[in-house]
Amino acid sequence: MAKNRKQYFEGVTKTGFRYHVERDVIDDMELIDLLADLEDGSISALPKILVKLLGEKQKRALYDHCKDKMSSRIPSSKVMSEIQDIMTNPNLKKS
Repeated sequence: MAKNRKQYFEGVTKTGFRYHVERDVIDDMELIDLLADLEDGSISALPKILVKLLGEKQKRALYDHCKDKMSSRIPSSKVMSEIQDIMTNPNLKKS
């Protein structure tokens, strides 16, 4: 019996963050619920979206990518911009 291999979409954001997303996660109702929460103004949904979309390891890599070198802070606006870039990549929705 063949193993069920996960299929991934790989990409690079405009700022150079390299990522891979499991294709099936885009059709995950829990992710859609979290995105709806974020759209309704619940910024606390963002970390959960990151884990759901990228996994914990890539979330940390994204934070490192977005970190302000002078202040060592991670601006949420930069993280949001990266996620929007990932989510609007048309190749993510192709099967």
